[in-house]
Amino acid sequence: MQTNQRWPRAVEDGLIPTDNAMGVMTEEPSPAGEAFIALAARAGRPLLEVGAAYGNATLPALRAGGTVIANDLSASELGVLASAASGEDRKRLVLMPARFPDEVHLGDESLSGVLAAEVLHSSMDRRSSVPSAASCAGSSPAARCTCP
Repeated sequence: MQTNQRWPRAVEDGLIPTDNAMGVMTEEPSPAGEAFIALAARAGRPLLEVGAAYGNATLPALRAGGTVIANDLSASELGVLASAASGEDRKRLVLMPARFPDEVHLGDESLSGVLAAEVLHSSMDRRSSVPSAASCAGSSPAARCTCP
């Protein structure tokens, strides 16, 4: 993947700082991100990326034909993501600036998949009902992880 010119400059090789000081986004999608992108090509319902930042997985998922709900705490990061999407891809992009999971409300069975590979480490607390990434580790890369 070629680095998007709208993204901030990497602070280290392949690591782009987020504007809300919540971490970094990698220039290249993670293995889970690659599975998310592959799922986008055949998904019958929208996909959700939690902690989308500037879109390292969302943008290629859109190019693959998926409809993506991009969620992040930072509305400005989502704005950068939207500006990097092509006109056709923007029609299938939903921006959701909100805190996950408290402010994200979607209907049952409304999604084909969720990517939260780069965010759960910073959003988990003992009171959360969201499973850790480890609870989905035995799943195939494109398998759905159902939260209680």
